Amino acid sequence: ILFTNGFIRHTIGDYFVVFLVYCFLKSFLEVKVTTTAIIVLTIAFTVEFIQLTNLLEILHLKNNNIAKTILGSSFSVGDLIAYSLGVLSILFLEKNNN
Repeated sequence: ILFTNGFIRHTIGDYFVVFLVYCFLKSFLEVKVTTTAIIVLTIAFTVEFIQLTNLLEILHLKNNNIAKTILGSSFSVGDLIAYSLGVLSILFLEKNNN
């Protein structure tokens, strides 16, 4: 219940999801850090902008909790900021790790 709403669920979750996607991609692909970061940010922004459409309704997944969790159900500029800060953090950490 503590993590279903609010700052942790929405903002910190969006911040860390880019780390998860980044690590997933890097585990399979030998791609430069910057390229991978751009791909991750593109994926995150694409999913967020898809939320401006009624895609879940078109796909008859409006009541599917898994689809709503993966694709989201409402657009938020705050999410875009969280994704961007997450990717900037990844770039910072990768640069300072080498």
